[in-house]
Amino acid sequence: MMDITESKQLNAKLRASEEKFRQLAETINEIFLITDMEKNCLRQSGL
Repeated sequence: MMDITESKQLNAKLRASEEKFRQLAETINEIFLITDMEKNCLRQSGL
């Protein structure tokens, strides 16, 4: 049997971090863009 406790804990931390980022992105009064190395837009604030 495989212990998946650590994996579940890491996934919970990732979800919490993503939720904090989403809340920030939705309420920030500034414009921001997140791009990859090829300058493709991955995420942007509401413009």
